[in-house]
Amino acid sequence: MQRTERGVCFPTSTGYDRLSSVNWILIVAMVGVALTGALAIAAAIAAGASDGASEGSDAERSAIWQAGFAPADLQVLAALAARARVDLAASQVEVVLWHAGHGIVVTGSRLPPGRFGATVAPGEGVAGRALAGGRTTAAGVGTADDSGLVAIAVPIPTADGVAGVIAATGLFGAADVPRLEALAAEAGRRLSADGSGVRHAG
Repeated sequence: MQRTERGVCFPTSTGYDRLSSVNWILIVAMVGVALTGALAIAAAIAAGASDGASEGSDAERSAIWQAGFAPADLQVLAALAARARVDLAASQVEVVLWHAGHGIVVTGSRLPPGRFGATVAPGEGVAGRALAGGRTTAAGVGTADDSGLVAIAVPIPTADGVAGVIAATGLFGAADVPRLEALAAEAGRRLSADGSGVRHAG
């Protein structure tokens, strides 16, 4: 008796081709190898992203500790930066707190590597000028209606004084200034009252 090989028939332009069980095994094996490779690549990417996030968090925690604030304050300020970037469609946002007579970058959104923990001298750039003066500072391209602002820095007020500033860069209009001031004021009310970095008013 002649033994026939069982398989599956597929239509072609010339009739039907038979796909044997051996071919099925090869196809399944190839698909398995491809999926394994894809999963390995995805895992490596995820691990890299996790490591980057861990490094950023460590740098932020170190900076917030230097500024004399609590880890809970870091969460408030990180949320402030993320909210400001979305609401203002900013390209970059950083939060600078007072520390030993200068500013220190404690958190932000879309900041370049190594920016956390960087110092900002009073009067240096828009953030430094806002720190030194304790008031909102902006820079732009000189349009009469303030529609060409490219940087805004506003104080973060607390009950004890100015904790620091939040600075945003991008392309803004005049309406974005009070919006950022409102976000900073809201965050300031949620900061701990014993931050040693607070610059007292007056």
